[in-house]
Amino acid sequence: MSFLDRFKIQPKYKSTDPEVRAASVSELGEGEEDAAVLLALAREDSDARVRRAAVARIDDVSVLAAIAGNDADPAIREELLARLATIATNDAADRAVVALGALIDPKQIAAVAKTSPHDIVRTEAVQRLTDVKSLSSVARHAADARTAAPATERIHDPAELLNVATKTDHKEAGVSALERAAADGIADRAALEALADRAKNKSVAKRAKAMVQAIDDAEAAKRAALEQHQQRVAGAIARVEALAASTTQPGAAEQLDAAEAEWAQLVAGATHDVTAAERGRFTAAVAAARAVLEREAQERAEIEAREAQLAAARAARTALCERVEAIHGDDTLDRLAQARAEWEGLAPDPEAGTHDAFMARFEDACRRTTARFENRQESARVNARLDELAREAEQLAGQEDSPAYAW
Repeated sequence: MSFLDRFKIQPKYKSTDPEVRAASVSELGEGEEDAAVLLALAREDSDARVRRAAVARIDDVSVLAAIAGNDADPAIREELLARLATIATNDAADRAVVALGALIDPKQIAAVAKTSPHDIVRTEAVQRLTDVKSLSSVARHAADARTAAPATERIHDPAELLNVATKTDHKEAGVSALERAAADGIADRAALEALADRAKNKSVAKRAKAMVQAIDDAEAAKRAALEQHQQRVAGAIARVEALAASTTQPGAAEQLDAAEAEWAQLVAGATHDVTAAERGRFTAAVAAARAVLEREAQERAEIEAREAQLAAARAARTALCERVEAIHGDDTLDRLAQARAEWEGLAPDPEAGTHDAFMARFEDACRRTTARFENRQESARVNARLDELAREAEQLAGQEDSPAYAW
């Protein structure tokens, strides 16, 4: 400093006394030079009291934001951020956006999102938020539904979504939170019932009731489907067991084949599990039915064979009776003897009445044939005798007509 400079009057803002510098701030005017001095004091003065006083007179939001991020005194930074939060909440949109950019406290940013009158500011504030609690607070308490909805979309914690659904006043945010919580599995039936009773927004409560009803309907449908499945399985098994118990009904083999085909389709397309016990029961019933069918087929074959044998034996007896009834000629007795030998070689008829009837017919045929033969024999003898008598008569007659000879 020169000798003359020592006698010059120094401006108060250059005083070495901080209190003087702080007091000088209020004396600075609105001109550019004074504004530059004020800015320098706010940014560079070594005393916090001076900087605080200078900052109080600055209205440029960009400057305030810069100082709030760089001032060495935490108290000044905190005061500036509170001031910027007020600007971001209440001031014009252009100034509010700049002020919002300087804020770092999620609570202050959330307050801006909830209360700012400007859409652009609220949207920017929501985009600045990252923590779940702040986003949830905006979703629950934002003055405008257009802010609550995007805040809700940025929440990914199911429990907090359920909290939003319960407490928000806004329909879109509440319903969205509810549906996303339900999709994440946290909103079970009990939670939905509670929400239907306690949700602040009526649309959310109504949606919760509808979701409870949907759960009940789905459970009822599941029960009905299970019951239908069980009935189909039980019916298929019962059908085969019935065939196993009574396979004599017409078309039993075809019915069993059809039952097995239907069972295969049922198992392949079943919406529920067919248990090992059910499969085993069906398989056992089929095996039992097949065994009965085979046994009955064998029994029918045996019966048919016996009936065929019996029919053949009866046909043989009938034919032998007819042969005896038709015997004629001199060899009748020989042929009768042969017929009797054949008859005695036949097995007795298993039905006593039929056997007796055949025996009676055969014996009658034999008697009548023998009688015919004997009658013919007797007739032949009589005829021969008559012929002989006739010849004798003729001889006698001839003798009577011839002349008598005297002896």
